Parts: sequence; structure tokens; C-alpha cells
Amino acid sequence: MPAQRCARAVAVSAALLAASPGISAAVLVRAIRVGLDPDHSRLVLESNGPIHAQLTRDPRSGALQVDLEGVTLNPTLLGLREAVGANNPFIRGVKLSPSGDGTLLELDTPPGIAPRIFNLHPDKDHADRLVLDLFPGRAEIAAAPPMAASPPSGGPGSPVRVTAVRMDVEDNQVRLVLESNRPIRAGLIRPTVAGAPMAIDLGDMVADSVLADLPGMIERNPYLSAVRLEREGVNTHLVLITTQPITPQVFTLPPGDGLGDRLIIDLVPDVALRAPASAPSALTQTTPAQAASAPVAPAQAAVAPSTPAPPPPASAPAEAAVAKATPAPTAPAPSAVPNLPQGEMQETWLEVYLNGTPRKTVLALRDSAGHMLSPAADLERWRIRIADIPRVKHGGEDYCPLSAIQGLSYRVDLAQETLQLSLPPGLLAMSQYSGASGGPAEPTPPPPGAYLNYDVYADRERSSTDAGALLEANVFGRYGNLDNTMLTRDANGHTGTVRLDTTWTQDHPAQMASLRIGDSISGASSWGRSIRFGGVQWATNFATQPTFITLPTLMLKGVAVAPSTVDYYVDNVLRLRRNVPVGPFTIQDLPVVTGQGEARMVVTDLLGREQVVTQPFYASSNLLARGLRDFSYELGFERENYGLDSNDYGRLTAVGTERLGLSDTLTGEAHAEITRRQQTAGLGADWLVGNAGVLMASMAASHDAKGSGELLELGFQHQSAYLSYGFR
Repeated sequence: MPAQRCARAVAVSAALLAASPGISAAVLVRAIRVGLDPDHSRLVLESNGPIHAQLTRDPRSGALQVDLEGVTLNPTLLGLREAVGANNPFIRGVKLSPSGDGTLLELDTPPGIAPRIFNLHPDKDHADRLVLDLFPGRAEIAAAPPMAASPPSGGPGSPVRVTAVRMDVEDNQVRLVLESNRPIRAGLIRPTVAGAPMAIDLGDMVADSVLADLPGMIERNPYLSAVRLEREGVNTHLVLITTQPITPQVFTLPPGDGLGDRLIIDLVPDVALRAPASAPSALTQTTPAQAASAPVAPAQAAVAPSTPAPPPPASAPAEAAVAKATPAPTAPAPSAVPNLPQGEMQETWLEVYLNGTPRKTVLALRDSAGHMLSPAADLERWRIRIADIPRVKHGGEDYCPLSAIQGLSYRVDLAQETLQLSLPPGLLAMSQYSGASGGPAEPTPPPPGAYLNYDVYADRERSSTDAGALLEANVFGRYGNLDNTMLTRDANGHTGTVRLDTTWTQDHPAQMASLRIGDSISGASSWGRSIRFGGVQWATNFATQPTFITLPTLMLKGVAVAPSTVDYYVDNVLRLRRNVPVGPFTIQDLPVVTGQGEARMVVTDLLGREQVVTQPFYASSNLLARGLRDFSYELGFERENYGLDSNDYGRLTAVGTERLGLSDTLTGEAHAEITRRQQTAGLGADWLVGNAGVLMASMAASHDAKGSGELLELGFQHQSAYLSYGFR
């Protein structure tokens, strides 16, 4: 019933809008879509007419403001808040409000988020669309001037203004793209001094913040280390700082597909390139819009539509020679390209979408039968299983036919230059995550130092006075630490000082073990006791890795049909939160508490839909994770009268203890003690019985001059929030 009332309300609103002549020209948003992947988030507003938008940033709050001119604030547009959801890392909040000439969209974004806005024209499947991309870690936009969603139409007398800059890096070249409101009449200025950098004369243009962002966008690459902007009179020069000899290729592209005029600068190294395996380069079949919006092609397809002017002859005057940029030749549309002969491949730049989520622009191949091939490295990065798929070598890179991938369907739109991939989430490769806070780490050795701890007490009752002090002195450095403890007592006039322990310790965090020389305590078994001794000990010390979990942990599995957030609860207490992509996933090493409990995993997608998985568990500190070893070996003299005598050492003793996690439910143990007159050895085991508790069993035997003895022990332990018990 509520859905019917809502539908009637929308229908009445649409009828009123259509009947009112004053608002008949208003733009209505008919559909909204929100995409999210680890690299960026995309907002798409599909409307009944082109949306003219202006993008600015609020100088006070820092929020992105999109002025949607002439757009009516209808129920569909109001649904943008729900479509974005609460788990989008690029958008923290959405606010929509009417403005003087339309609707104002405000996006609360984290610091460092940079936007890109553009329009797409209608096609057979979609109406007009306004697209807003949000990228992390790129240059910020200034509050003014605003960024236009569509290229402004500048007259012949209007100044040239750069509206967007882009950079693409490939193994064999670097491409710079300057998008502007009018064509940039650029020229290549060759240096007249050997070793001096080249420069591009951009002519008379407005030096705004968009162009100033270009030097900060230079990524690490083998050819271009930096660029800088210089003013020569009224002209702007783009100076190229290169790491090796390069040949700039400069050409222009006219407006198209929502993009303005573009100046393309390709930087190609001055080295001989290997010829492509196929015949003519497929870039000759690429439209101008493809060339400007796509990343740089592989080496054999890196030939620009125009070539730079040759260097000036030796007799030329000693001044900079200028090569003017010329428009790129018009290429035939992709649909008009005839089928290639058998065995040859047509190269096409396509923007890939996997299950509706944008991935990246790739150089795809098309064979004579119309089958598409995609780079194997990209398919593996998108977690598409291709282990048994045949490979085709092209330009030194492996390609896989999409038709050979089980469960995958695809659709190519050459007009929009897109490749839509559809694959059931369950067929994607498994994403594996760890619930542990971090793996083993080797800490930095400490500098030399020392400290003194003390604990002093005094008590007087009638005519009796008792006083004492416990003192600890420690010297430490990169080779270990030397620790000494002493006890001083004064009781009824009798004063005495006793040395307790003197030990040198060297920790080995990578092995989670420690070497101790001096006074120490031996390892104990489940059926025996530990002893104090003076000697050498080599034993496991899990405390050297504080985040390491020794007991068996949980592993939960699930399948996300959309980018989701996983919340992990233990006994209704949130312990972990992870973002997971589309497809199957596992989270290992999930933290638990000892005893009986319940783990709950809640998977929430961008639309707020939840999947809940509940699993009971029982955890015990007596158990070791599968394959984990806990050992302790000692050799020394048994300590006697500890706390009463400083140096009372008795018989020579050798002790060894080994514990091993045979599985996540069974831990085995062996322990032995050997002295001159007594020998003791035994075995033990701890077994997890379902979720009920831990069953313990051990057997041991000993022998000395007085005879032999045996021990057989059986016990059970249960621990929960409301009832705990045990017996032996």
C-alpha cells in the first residue's frame, strides 16, 4: 500500500509538471547510479535533458558543491542519499537543496578527494547523463573559478583556459592531456644548448589553478621527472625535465563525447622500438576521442597521429625552432573498420565495467570473428579466474579470449568505447583477509640504557618494626639486557640481604624465542611442575610479538554481490570491520575470547542489505594453532632455598618441554626431566570436544634409586559466561 501511494504521488507530480507551462523546460533526473571500487567512486545522474552543472568547493566547510542548473529536486534525485549509503569512503554525506535556478548538490568528502565532472550524450540505451568521478590523492580544485560539466563555448576573442589536465604513464611513453575551452596553439621549442630541457609554448592563456596542478601530477616514470611552468611575456611555457633523450609528439583533438579541445603531448624515448607482431598499428583505427581519453598505448601502438617538426638545419639562426601543433587526422569510426584477416588483431581502447563497477581503460583486442580479448594481467587483477584459459601473445603481453571464460558474458559498445563484463560474484577468485592486526615484525634494537626499580615498605606495631625493600637494576642494549633483583629485610633488629635472580636475556622476535643465561624458571608440563635453576635456557617467548595469537582462531566465509562492509561480532561486541569487494571472500585469524561464545558476521552492501552468518565457538589457551610449536630447553643447577640464600645451587638438571598444535582441535605435549639420580618423562594431550570444552589426558613415568612410579591423569574443563567448571 505505501508503494502504491508513492507511485500515485510521483505520477501526480509528473502530471502537474507537464501541465505547468512555467516549468515545462525543467530538467528531471530519471535515474541515479552510484559505483564504487578501491580507486574511485562514480555518481551518474540520468535525465530527460542535458544538465549544465558548475563544480566549486565551499571555502569554509570544504564540501564539494555541484550547482545543477535548471534541475528540479524530485523524489528520484532525493534518493541519492540512500544510493550513496553510509559506507562509501569517498563521500561522507550528501545534502540536496533548492537553489535559485535549480538544485544545489553538496558532497562532504574526506580531505584529498579530487573530482572530475563531464556530460555524456544520449545513445540507444541511455538518456543524457551527468557523471561525477571522485578520486583519492589527486590535486584539489580551487574554490574559483568553477569547473564546468561541459566544455564552455568560448568565442574567438575569449581567453584560452585549461579546464582539466590528465597524465597517463606506460612502459614506453608518457602522455599529457590539456583540455581547454578553445584550441591551444602550441609549439615545440627545441633547446639551443646541449643538455637543456625542451619546452612547449602554450601561447597566451589564463594561468589558473587547474594548469598549476600539472607539476604535482607527475608520477614516477622512467622518462619524465618533472615539469614547470614559466611565463615569457604573455605566453606560457611548459618546460619538460626528462631523464633521458625523448621526442615530444604534439597534436590537437577537437571537442567530442563530452570533452573539450585537447592538446596531446606524447613523450617517446629516442630508442628503436620492436616492430609489432601484427601488420599495421591499430591506433590508425582509433577515433580522436579514444586517443585523448585513453591511457598510453603499448610500444607498437604508440605512434601519434602527427609527428613533430624536424630539427632546424645547421645554417639556421641561433634561436629556438618552433614546430606548430596541427589537428590530428580524422580516423574512421570503429564500426566501419572491416574484419581483419584471420590471425590479425584489431586494437581498441575500451573502458571496462565489471558487474556495473568501473575498472580501468584497457587496450583490448578484437579478432576477425568479433571475439574480444583482454589483457591477462588485468583479468587477474579483477579476480577473474583464467588459470585454464588459453593465452594469445600480442606486443609482448598475454591476452585471453573473453568467450572462453566460464560464466562470463560481455557487451561491447564501440560508440561509447565501453566493455561491459558480467560474471556471477561466486565465480570470482577468493579475496583473503586477515583479522590479525599485523604479522611478525623485527623491532629496532634499543640504544644503551639502564633503570632502577624499587619497592620499599615499613611497618611498626608496638615496639616491633619491620622494614624491607625489593630492588631491581637493569642494563640494556642491542645485545640484550642484564637484570639483577635483590631483597633486603629488617625484622626486629635482624637485617639481611638476599640476591634473588641475576639473568642476561637476549630476545629473538623473528623466531619468537629468548636465550637466558643465569637464574630462570624451567618450562612446565600439564602434569609436572617447573623449577628454579641457574644455567642456560632456550625457550619460546610469544611476548616478543605482542599481536601474535597462539590459540586456534576462526575463519568465516561469504560472498558479496556488491562492494560491502563486513562487521565481525564476538558475543555481540564489535571486534573487527573490513571492506570487501564483489565476490567470495574469507577472513582468517579472527580474534576470539577464551571459553564458549558466539561469533556473528554481518555483511552490509551499499544499499543497506544485510547478510548475517552466526557461528558458535569454543577457544582455550591450552590449545595451539595447527603447526605452532612451543618449546623450552634448560640445562643448569637446581636452585634451593630461594629467597633465603643467595647462592644455594644443588644438583645438575636437564629439562625439555615440547608442545605442538597437531590440528586446531588437538595439541600434543612431551616433557622430560633428567638428573644424576632421577629420570622422568611423560606425554600429554589437550582435545577440543566440539563446543563443550577441553578434554585433557596425560601419562608419565619416573625412576630413581628408590624405585619407579607412574602417573595417569584425565580431566575436563568448561568455561562460559554463566558457568565454568573442571575436574582432574
